[in-house]
Amino acid sequence: RKEEKQSLEEKQNEMMVEKQWEMNGRQVGQLWMLTLGILRRKCVEAGLTEEKHINEMEKTQLITILGAHLRKKVLQIMDKAGTTPSSVDADITGISNVDAEDLPENLWSMDKEELQAVCASYNIKFETDEGKETLISRLERARFKGSQLLLQDNSDEQKKRKKKEKIEDAKDDDFHADEKVISSSKSNLSAHENKKRRVIIDSDSD
Repeated sequence: RKEEKQSLEEKQNEMMVEKQWEMNGRQVGQLWMLTLGILRRKCVEAGLTEEKHINEMEKTQLITILGAHLRKKVLQIMDKAGTTPSSVDADITGISNVDAEDLPENLWSMDKEELQAVCASYNIKFETDEGKETLISRLERARFKGSQLLLQDNSDEQKKRKKKEKIEDAKDDDFHADEKVISSSKSNLSAHENKKRRVIIDSDSD
């Protein structure tokens, strides 16, 4: 009974996850959200792999072949006259054009396998031995393609920009400090000149 209850809960969870994916527009870029069970079923239903081999495949492999299938299918449908993007089976928007709200909230909170799944969903190539930092960098570059805006605040570009701003602020502070010194020197010189004039006037009066 315990195993049956656990199996039922897993099925209910999968149904909720798949329903959420469909409500979000069946985005290929969000395939990483789907469970292994859902991905396996969809790949078998689409005839992408034999059921006897499905359990040997990792999540990123399933996402890659399913994503490629959906993209090809959507492009073929959209090539037909009178077909609009809203009438196709899935949303194949790339990471550079997708809405920010459809992306993971915090990449740094995800583990390596999850980041690999996100890369696979957006068809971003990666090496299996790459760490989190490299995977996030790949996602950032694909998202912004040369833009200086990044998904995370700890990018090299942003660090350089902050350092430059600090240097410029320091220069401004030095400039204002020099102005104060010059102003103070002028005030002292003016007071000294006034004192000399008073001495001369007093001497003339005598």
